[in-house]
Amino acid sequence: MFKTLLKNYKMLGKRRFIFMFVVPLAICTFLVATRKEASDVQLQRVEMKKEDFRVPFTKQLRVLHISDTHLHNSAAVKRLHKALDLALPHSPDIAVLTGDFGITPKNEHDYLLALSYFQLLSQAMPTFACLGNHDYRINPKQYPPPGPAVLKFLADANITLLQNESKSLIVNGQRIVIVGMEDYWKGRPNAQGCLPLIDEPREDVHYLLLDHNPDHLLKLKDYDWDVAFSGHAHGGQINIPFVKWRPHTNLENNYLARPGLHEIFPKRFLCESAGLGNLYELRMFCKPDITILDIR
Repeated sequence: MFKTLLKNYKMLGKRRFIFMFVVPLAICTFLVATRKEASDVQLQRVEMKKEDFRVPFTKQLRVLHISDTHLHNSAAVKRLHKALDLALPHSPDIAVLTGDFGITPKNEHDYLLALSYFQLLSQAMPTFACLGNHDYRINPKQYPPPGPAVLKFLADANITLLQNESKSLIVNGQRIVIVGMEDYWKGRPNAQGCLPLIDEPREDVHYLLLDHNPDHLLKLKDYDWDVAFSGHAHGGQINIPFVKWRPHTNLENNYLARPGLHEIFPKRFLCESAGLGNLYELRMFCKPDITILDIR
């Protein structure tokens, strides 16, 4: 093979050889590598101390965060399966899902398989969700309602959907309020009545906020929460090393695309996920992930 390439190099000349052989080979290598990375699901671990919050936690809490599953094909369903294989052995206390479910598998088998995985999740722990921009109907109207397919899917999976709503529960002896917002782009997010105002005295209760698009959190300066969970940006899908440039975030504030922990306002945090899904099955230096947040 090397002799054949050398012969072609001599016959075609340097420029033609590069154009006809080197460039296509580089493109193919890039596509194979990025598609492989798109399937390499990572478990991201984030730890916080109980004293990090305005109202300190009294007990430990472990939260599983899954975002942007984009269940359009078999590859996406396989990623969800791998994500649960990674997460469930850690026995989280609750699970939060932050939208863009993409409930449009191309065959019934994939649909039922994805449904069974989410049913397994909701059987293992209380599971809550908000919607993302892709979960609303494609509609020219300013305020399209959520698609009926995703609503049925979540109901069948026994997942509690919160749309500008809250749900209170006791976890490890402490009261946790889960708040879910409508999507920043396609919905009408409204924190009034769901979150306390920042200047209000707060009881011994903790607020976990589900908000698909992290840009919306910057609009909630007057409201109080402990940890918000978001996705939407897919971590940019492409992350240029060293310069940390993420050219494709679809955010007004690109820095929020970085997976991990952000302090949005004093003692009000964002846990951002790169998500499981992606656009065109391509990722580069930005692997799909799920997150386990430990408050110790």
